[in-house]
Amino acid sequence: MPKETQNSEELLETLPETIAALFQGAQTSNATHKRRVNTLCKLFIEATKVIQTQVSQREGVQGPVQLLTGEKAFNRAFWSILRHVLNVKRGIVAADRVLRFVGAFIGALMISEGRAIFVQTWSDINTRYPSQDITNEESNEDQTPRDRFLQRLVARIIIGCTAKDKTPRFRCTQLLSELLRQIPSLEDETYNKIKSSLLERCTDREWTIRAISCIGLGVLARVEASEDQSAIKSLEDRQVITVLEELCQHDVHNQVRIAALPGMALPLNPTSLVILLSRCRDIDASVRKMAFRLLSQIQARALSVSQRSTAVRNGLGDRDPQVRAEATKLIYRWAIGCSAVDQFHPDTSKSAKTRVQASAKVDLDEFLDLFDLWDGEVAEEALRALIYKRPDLMDEVNLNHPDYWSAFSPSKAILARVFTEIVAATTQQSDSSREMGLSSILSVDSGFSNRTRGAIFSVLETSQGVPFDGLKYTDSLPTLTLQAFNIQGLFNLLVQTVNILNSQQLHSLPSVPGVAREDLEEQLEDCVFSLNNLLKMTTVLLDTLGADEMGRRKVKTLIEDMITQPCLPESHLQEAITLQLKLSDDTTQFVKSTIEPILQEVLEGKYQPSGIGSRTYFRRDSIEGLTKTVDKSDAQLNQGANKGTDNEKAMVTYRQLCVTNISLEIIEWTPTESNTLHLLQRYLIKPALAVYVAYPRAAEDLKHQIFDAALKCLALIAISSRVLSYTSMLLIAVDTSA
Repeated sequence: MPKETQNSEELLETLPETIAALFQGAQTSNATHKRRVNTLCKLFIEATKVIQTQVSQREGVQGPVQLLTGEKAFNRAFWSILRHVLNVKRGIVAADRVLRFVGAFIGALMISEGRAIFVQTWSDINTRYPSQDITNEESNEDQTPRDRFLQRLVARIIIGCTAKDKTPRFRCTQLLSELLRQIPSLEDETYNKIKSSLLERCTDREWTIRAISCIGLGVLARVEASEDQSAIKSLEDRQVITVLEELCQHDVHNQVRIAALPGMALPLNPTSLVILLSRCRDIDASVRKMAFRLLSQIQARALSVSQRSTAVRNGLGDRDPQVRAEATKLIYRWAIGCSAVDQFHPDTSKSAKTRVQASAKVDLDEFLDLFDLWDGEVAEEALRALIYKRPDLMDEVNLNHPDYWSAFSPSKAILARVFTEIVAATTQQSDSSREMGLSSILSVDSGFSNRTRGAIFSVLETSQGVPFDGLKYTDSLPTLTLQAFNIQGLFNLLVQTVNILNSQQLHSLPSVPGVAREDLEEQLEDCVFSLNNLLKMTTVLLDTLGADEMGRRKVKTLIEDMITQPCLPESHLQEAITLQLKLSDDTTQFVKSTIEPILQEVLEGKYQPSGIGSRTYFRRDSIEGLTKTVDKSDAQLNQGANKGTDNEKAMVTYRQLCVTNISLEIIEWTPTESNTLHLLQRYLIKPALAVYVAYPRAAEDLKHQIFDAALKCLALIAISSRVLSYTSMLLIAVDTSA
């Protein structure tokens, strides 16, 4: 017997034992799979070379016929071992490892190098036997042993997917999904068979089978999504994606929804993005966590501003700490996208990417521009979460240097305010007790919102320590004197912009480069937003840098002048007056600097408009001598005043009422100051209740606002003084009856 024949017979005899040994070793660890896959591939190649020659018994066939003995023996041995694995119940780790090993083996056979080996082997056989036929039903020249092996294996697995018992149904569906993950390409016939089988298993009564089928359908969905969308003409062409969209939204089991999300969401399209964002509000925390994990794989610019804001708001406000942690990772991934290291070579390892990203410099201005800065607290909450995730990002921020304020922008204003708040809050913690410090930082009264406190807690839970040292960055905060100059420069720009806009409107000036009305309106919005943030930031600095007496005086003088200016937006009065209260030594000094000038102006009746943007209608004289003028009649007090139009006079009255309302809200009045409240009630509020008669030519909306503000003042006075509460109720009753 030839030596080649002896080796072939020995190979066929030991084939079942060799394959069984490889399967046995694959159960123990995934680390040995690569080596065993290579061994099994070599064994398959050697088996396909075993061919026996015999005389054909069929009519019309002359000469010897070659039989694929080795290939058939390998198929039988392989399936006889695999079918035992398909009967193992779910949850057995060894069976999962074996199926993963089988998928890796099939994937190794399907690669291009393997195909070249099989094609070369098949060409050698045809060369050796050029005039003889191969007795096989599939004797197509394009088919190779690995193609026939895959077709027979898939045909047997698909039959098991329809078994009555749930265990083989689950294992066969799992193996199909594993094959799809490993095989780069399939023939159309095999592809359609697997697709139909998985779609059928998506409606299985067992949630485990539905979940495992979604994994395989996810691979098919990515194939469909990568095709030309113009070629998709019917719903059948998008059947896989449609099924996954339905399952990830409406399936009753959370694991099915989790399994359907990756295949539905990636690659991204407008429909899948909307569904993915909706899953961020799923009733199950694990589904929400998976949704944020998938969002982190999408570039931030692929989402609209509203979608980014919605994702951050939902993530940082989630009740589950793990979901909040995933939302923080999403924000960090977006921030890394604003750096120069966002793109990596495909061969870069995950650890190398992590090291590079950990030391990357992030453009915080560009990061904040991802959000709508005027829309609530989303941008600042995202910034807080990012700072607590990467505290070293603030090493380059120095608010005490004039260069930071040279090129001002809304993003720089919000960055400066949030950074100051975090530094001020973290410096208050006790060195002896970290727990007491965290409780003081993240208490309800600390100024942080619920979403921000949740994000900070989630970061602290995973970082094993306080991630931000506020004492390190105290020197980076601006002095109060520098802060006063910054506010003054920004407010001057605001006044200048308002004057230019009004001049263009009054004189119909043509638009010139640099002073177009659209640019000026945008600049005005930026100034208003930035000024509000600087006022809030100054309030925090007073607590942190309270010893700077010269700076306190400069800020106090500046705020007093700003309150008198009509250009200061009404929405900023609350912050300015609150800051004025903190700068005052006591309540009496605050009343003297804020309320008494209003009374002085009203009692003297001196209103002299001097142009929009520079008009001052509050005098800073003392309250001395007010009691001497109290006995004057209302007619005498109003003589010679109010030379302006009704609208201008009504605007002054409304401004006075706004300042008075805010002042009454934030302080507690002592009985000794009831005289001031009485003067306010008589000479400011009572005439304001008659606004419809006093200013007949004023705008109706403005008159309504004055009347509402006057009623609010009466209510606040009634709360502050029990003596004047009865008078306030009488005024309200008389006004209502009138």
